[in-house]
Amino acid sequence: MTMKSNSNKQQFIEAVELLVPGNQFIAAAARHVPPEILPSIAGVAALEFASTLDILCKSWRLRRPLESPSRARRLNNRRAGQSADLQRICVAPDVSRRTQSEQKIRAD
Repeated sequence: MTMKSNSNKQQFIEAVELLVPGNQFIAAAARHVPPEILPSIAGVAALEFASTLDILCKSWRLRRPLESPSRARRLNNRRAGQSADLQRICVAPDVSRRTQSEQKIRAD
């Protein structure tokens, strides 16, 4: 590694750390970039690198593994069932109270 590529790599790493402060994953990934592939202007490469990885890290696909369509349907159906159960639990007491109130009013 020549002195120029070493300083270029260091500039790249520092620029990435400034662009995404506190993101240890992206900072560590920047350290693995070979200096031979860095352009002469490290800041531009750092901006592209950091912004692309930041977007990918926030991507829904990376947070949730790829699933087969049938598995995804089963999970969605299960979630819909759980959602309906939660709605019944949350709504049922209010409905029963309202029904009791309506019955009292009708009885009077």
